[in-house]
Amino acid sequence: MKINAGTLQGYLVETFENARDHASEPPQLMLLIEQMDQIFQREIFAQDFEVHPTACLLVMNAYTMLLSAVRQALWGMPYRRIQLHAQP
Repeated sequence: MKINAGTLQGYLVETFENARDHASEPPQLMLLIEQMDQIFQREIFAQDFEVHPTACLLVMNAYTMLLSAVRQALWGMPYRRIQLHAQP
């Protein structure tokens, strides 16, 4: 079996082009994603309130996971480029 996964450089070029296209002409679904971001910005980050540091860590973790999920959805899974070839 031979595995062809492409190169890191090739993947970075593809993901950059895809992200640039979405930034210049966002699809309709981006409105929903932007609204989720606004919830974090308005309801959490704009407030000044006392909270346990663990809660702050969990909020930042949730926001980072949201950003990561958006990035992965927009850029595509790297696994789509992996091809397996059976050798005779």
